[in-house]
Amino acid sequence: MKIAIQWVKWAFHEVAAKKYFYNEPSIEIIEKYDFPSLLDSVVNEESDYWVIAIENTIAGTIYPNLNLLKDKKVSILWETYIRIKQNLAALPWVKISDIKEVHSHYMAIDQTRKFFEEYPDIKLVECADTALAFREIKEKNLTTIWAIWWDLAAELYWLNILCEWIETNKKNYTRFL
Repeated sequence: MKIAIQWVKWAFHEVAAKKYFYNEPSIEIIEKYDFPSLLDSVVNEESDYWVIAIENTIAGTIYPNLNLLKDKKVSILWETYIRIKQNLAALPWVKISDIKEVHSHYMAIDQTRKFFEEYPDIKLVECADTALAFREIKEKNLTTIWAIWWDLAAELYWLNILCEWIETNKKNYTRFL
């Protein structure tokens, strides 16, 4: 079974897909870098299903995605909610004092600003996608630049979680269709 998600593997979109399709023995994640191609992937028979974020406790409705669903006239089969837990993870030998920059999606940065007030020397850099930044940081073995990440992805990449649940709002959920 092929499931298209936004951006790269081990993003919250993949968590939502695996939560719904937990009984499926083999799932292949198809990475898509924009929402129109995500939805088109089923029409083009590149994937069997897609997963899209539609609403967040903090950000509210994601209207561009809602409008896209309306314009594409797609069927919605299910919905799921994912509790958004943000962690600061690094290679096992990296300490928080080694980190000079944190690269993450603007929403992850906004959700953790209060935590980073305690670390004014760490520069927060917005990027298009946290999962994409994290993969690049890991592949290049960068020790002074890190990302805000969720615990299961940190486990997958063999990283040490330096600080757990650094999000300000502990009741933050994202709704996926």
